[in-house]
Amino acid sequence: MPTHVHDTQCACAHHATPSKRGILASLLDDRTLSRLEKLFDLQMWSFGCDARRAGGNLFALRGMRCMPAPAGSALSSTWSETAGELTIELSSAGVTVRAHDRTLTLQRGPLGPQLRDVSTELLSALASWVLTWEAWVDLQQGLEWRAQTLAQRRRPSPWTADELRQQWRQLTANLELQPATRSTP
Repeated sequence: MPTHVHDTQCACAHHATPSKRGILASLLDDRTLSRLEKLFDLQMWSFGCDARRAGGNLFALRGMRCMPAPAGSALSSTWSETAGELTIELSSAGVTVRAHDRTLTLQRGPLGPQLRDVSTELLSALASWVLTWEAWVDLQQGLEWRAQTLAQRRRPSPWTADELRQQWRQLTANLELQPATRSTP
């Protein structure tokens, strides 16, 4: 299990009770939650390809801050970007989103337990940031880059590059229709 610092808002899977779907997860039907898990897994694959790009790491090209992995760790470096009150941190372990006093940490795997006590705003902020990232990648690398990265997967991608972005847009729209939830301090 990866070692990382937790705050009072940590939503990591290993802190959740497996039987609990969580507040945000309970707002998402099983089909939507399953689609979100596939979407997140595919996006993490895409981020990994962006980091390993032969012409140079796209996170570095964008000017994101790099925090090297601890010595002897199997984890990758962590790349972070702050825009206003929102901070996104990406590593091979997952994604952390911070805004104000709230934090959402997602790792690959069942997301229901990870979404306990999480505000819809943080997941929506992540989805919006991913869309901004994908648009930036398209401008930097061309539309074919994401299609090429998805084609490299051992398991076939459930979506094309355009459909991947559409899934994030649909998630954002669905979250905007949900009542606002706030994680408890």
